Amino acid sequence: MRSNWHNGISYVQPGDREAWVDWPEPRKNPPDFMSSDSVQCGICRGHGGWNLLLGAHPLTGRDNTSEVRHMYSHMKAVCHGCAGHGWVRASDKRCVHEFRWAGVVERHTQFTCVHCKQSVAWDTRRKS
Repeated sequence: MRSNWHNGISYVQPGDREAWVDWPEPRKNPPDFMSSDSVQCGICRGHGGWNLLLGAHPLTGRDNTSEVRHMYSHMKAVCHGCAGHGWVRASDKRCVHEFRWAGVVERHTQFTCVHCKQSVAWDTRRKS
């Protein structure tokens, strides 16, 4: 099993056999706000996230069902590739973006993907 160690804890990674235990089936179609040519995310395989730890929280007073374990027991991660939607633009399929802070230029905070060098920028000025 692949794992990511952090503070002495081994977390489940997407692709591990326990990643989607008790998760609902992934979306069959992209969300309504996405274009019809969108594709399932390559990281989370359409789920929008995965389990980090199984049974991390007690089910005190709750039934022990798959749905309840998914909602309350397992520690979960939201997928950074698709922001939890399970789908990405077709143009983003070639690269699973991993954006890192690149600086601030003319009040725009810029992030650059470490793999494909695509940049995104956000205006940091306060909107009134």
